[in-house]
Amino acid sequence: MNTPEKSRHDKMPMPDSFGTGKQPIRQKSYLPMTLILLVILLGANLVAFAVHLRLQNKDRINAIKNVLLPGSDQIGAFSGLIGGDKVQAGIHPSGQTLSDTEIVKKLLPSLVRITAQTDSETAIGTGLVLTRDGYILTNSHSVETVHALCVILSDGSSHTAVCVGSDGSSDLAVLKIEAETLEPAELGDSSEIQSGDRLHLLSYSGELKEATVIKADDSAVLGGEQTRMLVVDLSEEGVLINQSGQVVAIQIGEKPRDGKALPICTAKELANDLISYGCINPQASLGVQIAELNDIQRRYWQLPEGVMISQVVVNGSAYLAGIRPGDVLLQIDAKQIKNADDYQAAMELLHPGDTVQLLIYRMGREYSITIVLQSTR
Repeated sequence: MNTPEKSRHDKMPMPDSFGTGKQPIRQKSYLPMTLILLVILLGANLVAFAVHLRLQNKDRINAIKNVLLPGSDQIGAFSGLIGGDKVQAGIHPSGQTLSDTEIVKKLLPSLVRITAQTDSETAIGTGLVLTRDGYILTNSHSVETVHALCVILSDGSSHTAVCVGSDGSSDLAVLKIEAETLEPAELGDSSEIQSGDRLHLLSYSGELKEATVIKADDSAVLGGEQTRMLVVDLSEEGVLINQSGQVVAIQIGEKPRDGKALPICTAKELANDLISYGCINPQASLGVQIAELNDIQRRYWQLPEGVMISQVVVNGSAYLAGIRPGDVLLQIDAKQIKNADDYQAAMELLHPGDTVQLLIYRMGREYSITIVLQSTR
């Protein structure tokens, strides 16, 4: 007797839940959970990398800022860090009187010859060594619009240089060469200079000349600020030195016979800005542009009182902190920001490299964000 062939449906196992009104128990899949964990790990790594970059940038800025800025309790000595090396290039009280030969011997290793190649000519100028690792102060008119810069040290060795910052109003520029054992100049206290003082003028050539201070309390506007200037009977470019062989001023302007000289205390502060930011008196920036919100906009979109972030600089401080166009800025360091005037007033009190706390509104929620301010340059 032939057994009837079982149908396709007969071969399928009967589910235990059949007829009970319950769904059969299905085996759990771990794939969604695995994908979620992978996304979380990837996000955590990206956040850690962004934080690392921001902290690294902050450390670099703080290290450079300390190079030329003396502490309030430092008048006899001044030191800082650039590239991890201790450097000394500070304001010193006047010491013993030196002979002309002793002055040249003391200072000449700290002076360099700068050649700047343009399309039509080669300009030559004098530079002053600021740090052991290769920062050099010179005149901006000597290094502007050039194709190549070369620094020749007192030992005759030559080095390719780059301009890290320049300012036309003060006629100052800072160059950088690859070096580790330069001899920084000893700087004197230029606040002691008075009209009638006899100084020395020295350039890369090593020829020492006499110079008399005609006016010690002249002034000029540099970087938007009133600044003390000296008027000296000068015959050529170079640095001005006191009787102790300390640099107290630097000649500025394309015409030395105009007699303009910038006190070294001021020149050092400006050089600090040029090294750190590439310009003088830099303004702090969040890396955003703002727009005011009127009452109609606030009521329609149900927004709190603040200013709208209209643009964000890509890869700027705000961008890296997660701020995006459309966010509403409510506070800067607990100061309420209701309009553009509030925003401007708060930013004027801050400096590049400062760390501030922002309160941001987005999609019905408020967020507190820590950000390191950048320079407007």
